[in-house]
Amino acid sequence: MIIILDVCVLLILTTGVVEGDTKVQTPLSYFRIMTPNWLRQHATFTGPYTVNPQQYIEIHSGAAFQLALQVELVAPNILTTTSCAVVAITISMDTELANSGVDHDPVIGISDGKSFVGFYISDKTNVAGNTPCLYLESDIVNKAQTNIKYTRFGPGVTSRDFSSEIKLQFKTCDNWGSCHTDHDQGFTKTTGYQRQLDLTNGLYLDIYRDDVEKYRIKYISVNVDTE
Repeated sequence: MIIILDVCVLLILTTGVVEGDTKVQTPLSYFRIMTPNWLRQHATFTGPYTVNPQQYIEIHSGAAFQLALQVELVAPNILTTTSCAVVAITISMDTELANSGVDHDPVIGISDGKSFVGFYISDKTNVAGNTPCLYLESDIVNKAQTNIKYTRFGPGVTSRDFSSEIKLQFKTCDNWGSCHTDHDQGFTKTTGYQRQLDLTNGLYLDIYRDDVEKYRIKYISVNVDTE
């Protein structure tokens, strides 16, 4: 068993063992708080960005459906095709910017580098008559989404302001995801996905632009466990 512990990360990884010709997958547990400064050092960005280390990281406009930010959560060849990853993501974004009228509909979720599953998060304008979270899945080609499938409508809410925290959960073996926001004292949407992630390719946190948009991220926390 390997245990790595510092102020930002707890990683417990018991490596796989081989019995005969079969690799037996053993549990993995990962927790990280991603501050603006940590993201600057470790995330992959597509397009320009600026950092206020104690406040936020601001991702500037880029092409629609383009990858804005990616973080490797589990490296390739750690998990197997039969692994079941349970992922919990909490992300706090600058609500002043999100509610100012700036186009602000991030697409947040997980991928294996080739396929993506997640949610489109509606801004103050688009949540009107719609839903705070829209299920979305896609293929990934050259750091951009293609063959996108998503729900256009869903249960509505009365509050319109962008959520101060967005909480996402995924269970890869069940092709299942959930999205929770602050709207109306708590809004939750659950969904199923058609795409099955191949975890042998690795597991990533992805944020995509829905359009030519700007985002300010205060922090992200991620927990990954395997069953």
